[in-house]
Amino acid sequence: MKRIIAIILTLLFFTFLTSCACEHEFSNATCTKPATCTKCGETQGTALGHSFREATCTSPKICSRCGETQGVALGHTVTCADSEPCARCGTKLEHHFKGNVKTGIIYCTGCSEHVNEMTINSKSFSELTVAEKAYIQWVINDYMTAVNSSGKYIYTTTEAYSNAAKILGYSSAEIKVFWENHAGMSAYNTIYSKK
Repeated sequence: MKRIIAIILTLLFFTFLTSCACEHEFSNATCTKPATCTKCGETQGTALGHSFREATCTSPKICSRCGETQGVALGHTVTCADSEPCARCGTKLEHHFKGNVKTGIIYCTGCSEHVNEMTINSKSFSELTVAEKAYIQWVINDYMTAVNSSGKYIYTTTEAYSNAAKILGYSSAEIKVFWENHAGMSAYNTIYSKK
């Protein structure tokens, strides 16, 4: 009997020596760390591990718990120069133009299609490519939305048409018709980005 009591006391002694006297307050486990006591640092359980959502055309794998990314976006199966939608996600890609109206250097950031302002005015509006139509929309919009330092518009609509016509080589009446017929079209409003 003495032997059993000695064993029990020894076990209690070692348990007391190895246990923490802390009243634990465990933080939640994360993807990379188990639940951890904020007072003494003791851990409980295991890390949760990442829960990655599959990569898409535009984003890499993303952990739904912590937002960590892994790998790279898959990319679309087409470019904006293609007429078909992406086979992976179904998106029909559009041109995104950047450039400078004053220099006439305009290009698509997606497929590098360039717009040559010198050839635009030799075509009728129906012969223009989407890129050329976007360029015309851009020139007109620059005049339509130009503001001074106090935020007031610099040009009237008529002046904007006239100034754009001078740059583009069309009449003011043609520019007005083009703007009114295409102001909502994707060639400017959805595909052109200034930045």
